[in-house]
Amino acid sequence: MSWYLVFGLVLFVSVLVVATPLCIRGDANGSGLVNEADVVDIVGYVFGSGEGLLVCNGCILADVDGNGLVDIGDAVRLFSWIMGYGGALRPC
Repeated sequence: MSWYLVFGLVLFVSVLVVATPLCIRGDANGSGLVNEADVVDIVGYVFGSGEGLLVCNGCILADVDGNGLVDIGDAVRLFSWIMGYGGALRPC
């Protein structure tokens, strides 16, 4: 809380900051970064050894190509992007 003196009056100001989650397509593990660990998580999910999918504002974060499905193509697309090939990732 801050206070200010304005025209002889003391004003108290309180600011509430609410953090909203950042939805990054490709951030399959929700770390806030898109890296090789996300590729591993997508492959694990596809072959049944991974955890569930993270959803942020209706966007499945592991669905890299945005087609509504999570499959091996998403892992390949993400890995290609990390290595510098392919276009930008689709926004959520």
